[in-house]
Amino acid sequence: MTYGLPTGTRINYGAPGFPQWVYDLGKAFGLKASTYPGHQESDRNEVGFARNPQRLNRGIDWAGSVADMQRFADYLMGIKGSLEQVIWENPQNGRRVGVAGGKDVTGGGYYNADYPGHRDHVHTRQSAPIPLPGKPSGGGMKDPFTGEYWSPNRTRPRPTGTPRWIAVHTQEARSTARGLAGFLANPANEVSYHVAVDDKEILKIVAEGDAPWSAAGANKYAFHLCIAGSFAAWSRDKWLETDASDGLNEDLALTNAAKVVAWWCQKYQIPVQWIGGNGIPWGKDGICGHVDFGTWGGGHHDPGQNFPADELVRRAKAIMGGTTPAPQPAPTPAPVPSGYFTGLLYIGSRGPQVSELQRRLKAAYKSYAGHLPVDGDFGPLTDAAVREFQRRTGLTVDGIVGPQTAAALKLRKV
Repeated sequence: MTYGLPTGTRINYGAPGFPQWVYDLGKAFGLKASTYPGHQESDRNEVGFARNPQRLNRGIDWAGSVADMQRFADYLMGIKGSLEQVIWENPQNGRRVGVAGGKDVTGGGYYNADYPGHRDHVHTRQSAPIPLPGKPSGGGMKDPFTGEYWSPNRTRPRPTGTPRWIAVHTQEARSTARGLAGFLANPANEVSYHVAVDDKEILKIVAEGDAPWSAAGANKYAFHLCIAGSFAAWSRDKWLETDASDGLNEDLALTNAAKVVAWWCQKYQIPVQWIGGNGIPWGKDGICGHVDFGTWGGGHHDPGQNFPADELVRRAKAIMGGTTPAPQPAPTPAPVPSGYFTGLLYIGSRGPQVSELQRRLKAAYKSYAGHLPVDGDFGPLTDAAVREFQRRTGLTVDGIVGPQTAAALKLRKV
C-alpha cells in the first residue's frame, strides 16, 4: 500500500481525511496529525525518496505533548530505513532527530535551518504507511518462507556487514523452486542464492548471514533472490502472465518474489525502491538486478530489460502495507488472423511448435535463419533469428514469439 493524499489536501490536527493507519499510529503515541497544501508534494529524484510524479501530498505533522512527540521521534529512528523524512527538535532540551532518505542525519547540519520550525510537531514524509509499534511494516506481515533446502555453496559467515541491496536473478531454465534448490545443493555446481521462489514455494537456500555464490564480486554485498523457471528474454506481458499452462504462473511467482523483498526491506530497513539501471549502485540502498553489477558481478544480463521492476516494488509496498497485491489487468491484444499460433514461445521452449517456428524461419528467411537446425529447442540461434525478424519487421525486439510475431511470420499452430 503506497501513501499520498491528493495535491492541495488540507487536514487540520485531529480532523478526518487521513487513511486509518494515521489515526491508529497517532492514537498509539497520543498525537494528532495534520497536513496542508504543498506539504511534501515535490517529486524528489534522490536516493531514499520514492518518485512522486503525481505530486501527491506525502507530508504529515504530528503534534501532542513534548514527551509523546519525543517518544514518537525515538520510535521513528528505529524504523528510519522505511522513511523519507523525519524532523524534530525537543523544545525542552534541544534534542534533535533527523532522517533524510532513510538515513540518520541528526549529527550533521542537514536540517539546521529546519529544526527551529519543528519544535511543536514532528514532521514526517513517507511513501508507504508507517507501521504501528510492536508490529512489522504493514501491521502484520508474516514470514513468507514455505521451506528450506540448504546449499553448501556459500561463504560463511558473510565477510561484510548487512547488505543494503536486494538483487533479483532469473534462472534461465525451466524448473521449479524445488528443482532449482536441488541443483544448488550440489557442491559441484558452485552456485547458490539466498532464496528461490516460484508460484508455489519460497525456499531458503543460503542463510541471510552468509554470502551465496550468485554474482562473483557482488556476492557479499546483496541479498540474492532467484525466480525459478524464469528467463531474462521474457517480455513484460510474459512476466505478468497468470496462465499456468506452461507449468508456471509467472504473475504469482512475481508476487512471491515481492513477499521476500518486502520481508528483507522490513527486517533490514532497506528502502522499497528500484535502484537498477545506472550501473553498480554504490551509495544507494534498494532493489536492483544482477545486470547492474556488470562484469564485477559476473557479466550477466538478468532479470532482463523487460522485467517489471515497478510491479515488484508496488507489490512489495502493498504487502508491507498489509494488503494483497492484485495482478495487473491483462492488456487487450490486437486482433490476430485466425489459424496462426496465439501462445508464447521464447528461449527455453521446446516441442513441435518450436520446430514449426524453426522451419518457418529457415525456409522464409534464409539470409539470417537458413542455418537454423530444426530440433524443437528454442536456443540462442533461434532467439537471434526471431530478434532479427522482429527488428526487420518493426515489431518489439524481445525474442518472444507471441501472437503478433507469429502472425507476421505466418506461423501456424501445430
